[in-house]
Amino acid sequence: MQTVRPARRYAAAGVICLVLAAFFWGTTFVAQLFGAGTVGPFTYVFSRSVFSVVCLFPIAAASNMKGGEKSVKRALFGDKKPRDVLLSGLVCGMVLSCAMCLQQSGIGGSSAGKAAFLTAIYIIIVPVLNFLLFRKKTGLIVLIAMPIAVIGLFLLCVKSGESLSLDPSDALLIACSLAFATHIVVIDRFADRVNGIMLSCLQFAVAAVIAGVLMLIFETPTWDSWIKGLPAIAYAGVLSGAVAYTLQIIGQQRCEPTLASMIMSLESVFSAISGAIVLSERMTAREFIGSALIFAAIILAQLKTSGRPAKKE
Repeated sequence: MQTVRPARRYAAAGVICLVLAAFFWGTTFVAQLFGAGTVGPFTYVFSRSVFSVVCLFPIAAASNMKGGEKSVKRALFGDKKPRDVLLSGLVCGMVLSCAMCLQQSGIGGSSAGKAAFLTAIYIIIVPVLNFLLFRKKTGLIVLIAMPIAVIGLFLLCVKSGESLSLDPSDALLIACSLAFATHIVVIDRFADRVNGIMLSCLQFAVAAVIAGVLMLIFETPTWDSWIKGLPAIAYAGVLSGAVAYTLQIIGQQRCEPTLASMIMSLESVFSAISGAIVLSERMTAREFIGSALIFAAIILAQLKTSGRPAKKE
C-alpha cells in the first residue's frame, strides 16, 4: 500500500482551506445583498469586521501562547517581532478595508453572480501588479487571458445597445477587484512573517477602525436597521471574515500561487449558484456569455506557460 508523503498532505490541507474559503466568500454575496438593503456600506463593513475580530482574537492569542509563557506580549505577537506583526496587520487591513467598502458600495446595484464575477477579475490583475511592483514577468498565457477578460467585462457590464459606459455599481466592483488583487499581493508578502490567525485578526481590527470612522462621517445608522441586517452581518463577519480570510492565509502558506489563485476563483461559481438557489436570480444570455469568458480567462491565466509537467510519483 502506497503511503501519502507529508508534503502531499501539507498541500492537500491548503487546497481544502482555499476551497472552503471560496465557498464561504461565494455564498456571502447573498448576505451582502441583503445587508445592502438594511444598512449603509460602511456600517456593514464595520459591523462584520467587529464580528471577525471578536471571533478570531481568542483563537489567535491562544495559538500564540501555545508552548510559551503566558503574557500579553506573547498573546499578541507570539515569537514574532512586534514591528513585523503590527506592520503586517496595518498594511493588510488598510487594503482589505478599501476592498470591502468598495465591494459593499457597489453590490447594492448588482446581483450576487455578477458581483462575484466582477470581483474575481482580481486574479487577472495580480500578475500585472506583481510585474509593476516587483518586476515579476507575466507569462504569455496571462497576456492572452487579459483581452478575453476585457471582452467578458464588456458583455457583462455594458447593456445591449448602450454606448461604452458602466453602471456606477459596476465601476465600484471593478475598483474593488483591483483592491482585492493588491490584498493578495500583500498577503503573499506578509503571510510567512506572522501567525496567520493573528494576521487575519489584526487586518479586520484595522478595517473596523477605518470603516467605523467613515460610518460616523457619512452615515447615520439606526439600531432597528442594524438589528434587521444582523443575520447577514453575522454570516459575513463569522464565516466570510473570521473563517474564510484565515483559511486564505493558511492556504496560501501551503499552496503555490498558481494553484491558490485558481481555487479561489471558484468563489464566483459558488456565488452564482447560491444566488440562483436563494434569490432566484437569472442572468441574460449576454451576461452569461460575459461571465463565462471572464471565468475562462481566470482559469487560463493560472496555467503555466513553460516547463515540463511534474512527473507522477
